[in-house]
Amino acid sequence: MIVPILKRFQNQWEGFNDWLLNIDTRSLPHLKNWKDYGLNLPVRHNDGVGYQSVDYLNLRKIRRLIKIEENDTVYDLGCGKGRILCVFAQTAARKCVGVEIFSELAEIARKNAERLRGRRSPIEGRCLDVASANLSDGTVYFMFNPFGRETMLAVLDQISRSLIDKPRKVRLIYCNPRAESSIASCTWLKKIADYRTLGGMSVVMYQNAS
Repeated sequence: MIVPILKRFQNQWEGFNDWLLNIDTRSLPHLKNWKDYGLNLPVRHNDGVGYQSVDYLNLRKIRRLIKIEENDTVYDLGCGKGRILCVFAQTAARKCVGVEIFSELAEIARKNAERLRGRRSPIEGRCLDVASANLSDGTVYFMFNPFGRETMLAVLDQISRSLIDKPRKVRLIYCNPRAESSIASCTWLKKIADYRTLGGMSVVMYQNAS
């Protein structure tokens, strides 16, 4: 009996926060991977995970912890409907960029960005495979278990290479970190935070050692 009540309260809370921001990001049914959408998408690695979204309470805690600055460019890798983009766009970030391979979700994220109430920074959407995306101008990278080990390695390799040409402080935020071992093996990154949400989900944050 308690679980249905909590789920109903959670749904109402998410809806209330969407209303405050003037957006619509309520989750679709969880899908195991990109093939569940019935699409033949050009991806380098078949390790995508179905659409999920971070709850608002945890998302705002993350925003407080990461302390976005004016020179930060925030990437949400696998941005879905754009909830994370919209919350971070209420900071003074230089820019917020969402990368999403599913065109339907990317279009919803674009509309949410246009409707967002209280936006302080510009939002840019890119509909493509994150393993092939140019991430070289980012300083903050957000991930909510959007893909598996192979894509994670491709993302980390690209960020690492970009630091050679453009040295900068970068931070990674990883919720439900199923492929964290790929990050932990990178000597250029160090863990700066590790905690569990009230619901038991793990959240880890990394920063480059430079």
